[in-house]
Amino acid sequence: MRAREVMNQFVPHVGVDQNVKDVARLMRDEGAGCVCVCDEQGVPVGVITDRDIVVRACVGETALGELNAGSIMTERPVVCGLDTDLEQVQQTMHVHNIFRVIVVDERGVLRGAVSLAEIWHHQNALAASALSRKLAGRHLRLARPGGHFVIGRHSFPVRP
Repeated sequence: MRAREVMNQFVPHVGVDQNVKDVARLMRDEGAGCVCVCDEQGVPVGVITDRDIVVRACVGETALGELNAGSIMTERPVVCGLDTDLEQVQQTMHVHNIFRVIVVDERGVLRGAVSLAEIWHHQNALAASALSRKLAGRHLRLARPGGHFVIGRHSFPVRP
């Protein structure tokens, strides 16, 4: 299977100068957790996740209305070609510890994205679950002894 066969062709994208508030609105309106930042030719130059907005923009000293996409984006997004084998896309996710790979055409122009969701949809569950465990494991944080961890609405004490 190739990236072009499984990619999500709808990837919200903005320009480098787009206001961060507008980026956040776009994410909300489109139900997207990630936006691709493209240059004037449509070539991806960065990505912004909802987490980037919180960590890089909301806690900074600059007002959100004064920030643009270029100031908070992660530069040099990980990309693959339309004909990249899905196994290679998964390996790229694994190596870079990322949840999505941007798909570009032969000119480097944005054409879509392959995320963990597409892999779950198109691959067998065994292959997809191994990648999911690896990627999700990076978020596992242990609480301090005496603290609590929360699952849904339930809080559990951490025992030493």
